[in-house]
Amino acid sequence: MTSQKADVGQQLTLWGDATEVKEVKAPPEPESKRTKTRSKADGPETEAKARQAASPATTQQQFTYPFNIRYAAEILQLTGFVDGQPYTSDQIKEVLVQNGFTEFQDVQPDFHHNAATNTLVITIRGSRKGG
Repeated sequence: MTSQKADVGQQLTLWGDATEVKEVKAPPEPESKRTKTRSKADGPETEAKARQAASPATTQQQFTYPFNIRYAAEILQLTGFVDGQPYTSDQIKEVLVQNGFTEFQDVQPDFHHNAATNTLVITIRGSRKGG
């Protein structure tokens, strides 16, 4: 039995002296070819940049001064705040660095507001690299 393709939709089979022609369906395309091909502009880098651009606006909390700031089991005495003005976590971090707390310079601290005492509790995530 020998098979030859006569056309995309036909299969030609030879049996000794008899010839048979069958209609054959094309094999389904693999899943990867059916999906839309992405250009370089739609790659994962673009999606990551879009997420980063959207996330700071949604995660920035604002705290209105006067509030206390607690770090390392102490209430910090800081200058540079104006009464009644709202501050974002980045602005509070800048004031901390200006007041000599250089450990906040290269990290993004987390601020947790304790409403009962009107205190911002600062925590810094530890490094997992260990050294």
